[in-house]
Formats: sequence, structure tokens, C-alpha cells
Amino acid sequence: MRALLRAFRRDERGLAGVEFLIILPFMLLLILGTVEVVRYAYLHMKLQNVAANVADIISRPDQVAASDLSNLFTAAPVMMRPFQAGARMRLIVSGVVVENENDPPEIAWQASGGGTLGAASEVGSAGGVADVPEGLVYFGGEALIVAEIVYNYEPLFMRFAGGGFQRKMAYFRPRRGTLAAIN
Repeated sequence: MRALLRAFRRDERGLAGVEFLIILPFMLLLILGTVEVVRYAYLHMKLQNVAANVADIISRPDQVAASDLSNLFTAAPVMMRPFQAGARMRLIVSGVVVENENDPPEIAWQASGGGTLGAASEVGSAGGVADVPEGLVYFGGEALIVAEIVYNYEPLFMRFAGGGFQRKMAYFRPRRGTLAAIN
């Protein structure tokens, strides 16, 4: 019996397999964590690009038509691929105007779509004072197009890490006129 125990103790066959099983959970955690971090960074790039593209497109024409906004709200989920839109996303576009030099910026119009997420604008609501960075609009007759995109992120693998609402905003000046109303 002692000889059998000594032989078993000196036997190193299968040692690499045991070592591999010991480090396997750490390797999996590292790989899945890396995938999740890359996916999260990719989501933020997508959100910023969609907000910037929408604000840029709306700021180009002389007038904003409801059909233009509707088309952008239809295109936004396509721009967000491979991330799902639907109940996870909301795109909000606001037209901010300063009537006179000493007046606060006001939201002349606002539209939302692109998804059914119940998210409100951080800029404010139509007819109210706009909450925009100070100094962005301050001369009389100036205007601003603000595009906000809100996404309810849910991690793919690391559910314990949480997720939550991600918001990106883009500010563009209208190129022609003030775009003070939707036609």
C-alpha cells in the first residue's frame, strides 16, 4: 500500500489538466469582462454618433418638417444596430431659440421617437426655458438644435455589473435661419 501511495504522489500525469481547471474561471471572467467593456464602449460611440447625425441633419434645411423628423426617428433604430431599439431607446430633438439678447433660451418645439422608452428630455419641455450649457446661446435671434438619445443598457454577460440609462446629447446651430417651428 505504501508503494502505491508513493507512486501516486510522484505521478505527474494530468497535472496540466488540473492547473487548467484551476485558472479556467479566471480566464472566462477576463474574456467575458473584456467583451462587455468593448460592447459598452461601442454602445457609447453609437449613441454619440446617432445624436450628432440627427442634430446635424435637422440643422441643415431652411425649415423643419414633421416628415423629416419622422424619417429620422425611423432611421435611428437602424443606425443603432446591432443594439436593439424598441423599448430600450428614445430619441428627443428640440429646437431652442433666444428671442432677445436678455431673454433666457426657450424650447420652441420638441419631438421624440425612434423607440418607446419612457424617457424625458433633460433640456426641458416645449414652451419652457431650455437647460443648455451656459454661453451656448445668448444673443437675440440665435437658435440651437439639441438631439438627445437615451438608451436603457443591459449587460450581455455580466448582469451583476448592472446597466442603466445612458444619455448622449449633441448641439448644432441651424445653418439657415432659426428653425423656430416645425412645418
